[in-house]
Amino acid sequence: MTSVDYITPDANDDTSYGADRHAGRIIVHRVGLTDTLASIAIHYYGDARLFRYILDHNERHIHNPNQLVPGTELAIPRHPMMRWDW
Repeated sequence: MTSVDYITPDANDDTSYGADRHAGRIIVHRVGLTDTLASIAIHYYGDARLFRYILDHNERHIHNPNQLVPGTELAIPRHPMMRWDW
């Protein structure tokens, strides 16, 4: 995993990260050279099968889900079944 930023969205910011933008803090993951959607899902959710949840929330940033571009910033949404202490 490369880097993670915790951001608090600005109400005046027009960048949209889905519904999570209004829920407070958002995790933004910067894609590293060896990252895959499955490895990112394991890191944050503990389950590779939840890669689709990340993909669905970042469709406009991911052109090919099988080949992530290093440096791309992905929003990591809170999964409804996960309990995070943010």
